[in-house]
Amino acid sequence: MSRPRLSFTVVGELFKGQVFLFDGEQPVSIGRTADNAMPLDHKSVSRLHATVECNGQTVVLRDLGSHNGTRVGDRLVTEHVLQSGDMVGFGEVLLRFSTVDGTGAPEASPQALPAIVPASQDQRTALAQPLDFDELYARAGPTQKMAPQAAPARRVHWQFIYGLMLAVIVMLGLIGFWRVGQHPPKPPMISVQLRVGDVVPVNVAWLPKPGGHGWLPALRAVESTGQPADERVADARKTKFRTYVTVHGKALGTTDISVHGPPLGRVTLRVLVRGMRPESEARKWKRRPVSDRRDYGRRLLERARRLRLRPGAVGPQTAKVTHDLELASELLQAIPGEGHRAAEASREARILRRALDARFDELARRLDILFTQGKFDEAIVTARELVALFPDPETEEYHIVNAYYRDLLREVARADKEAQEKR
Repeated sequence: MSRPRLSFTVVGELFKGQVFLFDGEQPVSIGRTADNAMPLDHKSVSRLHATVECNGQTVVLRDLGSHNGTRVGDRLVTEHVLQSGDMVGFGEVLLRFSTVDGTGAPEASPQALPAIVPASQDQRTALAQPLDFDELYARAGPTQKMAPQAAPARRVHWQFIYGLMLAVIVMLGLIGFWRVGQHPPKPPMISVQLRVGDVVPVNVAWLPKPGGHGWLPALRAVESTGQPADERVADARKTKFRTYVTVHGKALGTTDISVHGPPLGRVTLRVLVRGMRPESEARKWKRRPVSDRRDYGRRLLERARRLRLRPGAVGPQTAKVTHDLELASELLQAIPGEGHRAAEASREARILRRALDARFDELARRLDILFTQGKFDEAIVTARELVALFPDPETEEYHIVNAYYRDLLREVARADKEAQEKR
């Protein structure tokens, strides 16, 4: 007996309507790649997902350890004897299996065939000779005449439907009027001016009112900064202080940057970048002869080693020594024969930078807590220590801590003035 021909028809949304026909003589490999007999190019199907093999008249489905499994109906299977009409799923691809006869048409299931019952003699006579209505009633026997019942009248609540439609129209009109007539309030805006390459800290904790009098409570803590309208002009990012944002100038022009946080939700920074920043010390020295750069880099290393800073100790000289080591490494790294000195300076600078950042984080958290608790005297002492750690105007931390210190003094003066007015 010849083996049956196999038919798989895709019934799911993926590859819907595609039909696969096989003669059943060879095993059928199913997978995502094109080298399979039944390729199903979808991410839910494994490279070699399953196989179908005919053993005589029996069709056996085997899963080959696929990632998403093989289903027959609602069950996950590893090996299953397929019947015509089974729904088989490989990952997210759903197919209907059936066997095909020699003409190419699917074989009919025995349950789907209509039952044929031999007709009786009376039925054959009735079919052979046409009968009128009287003969039909006579052969059918006595019947009970039933008067046709009138269908109950369907009540349509037109008044209720009209009222509901009117209410919907009025509601839509009110919503449209509110959306057109009521404009949402614009977010507060802060104008920032800086030069190319400058770093400017912006305090969004208090904003001036539109009239210029008093203060408008703004963001209690900056949660995130949005993307600027033009990323080539400027960018903004959060700092280690809760209500400070650092704005960095990139190129000439104007851009708007959104800053998010409670309770206002959004504040717009309008950044105007104008002018050019003075040339840095490292760039100036790179234009000098190699001998001058080598001598200056060595002097920086000697000056840093004379201070003999301990790695764990952080003081007012730490930032200066870190700057000297970083500059010496940058000047010496491109000079032949000075690579070991540049690497040593870079390693020592990284150690000091980590210690300096750790101290910055510690003092910033303490300052934030003291300011929140209203302990302004202790906060000022901590702020002065923080300012002393960053004397270099070229660093971002210098601008942030000095701006925070000035705002802290201003806030203390405002609190003292309010206390005197109450007394």
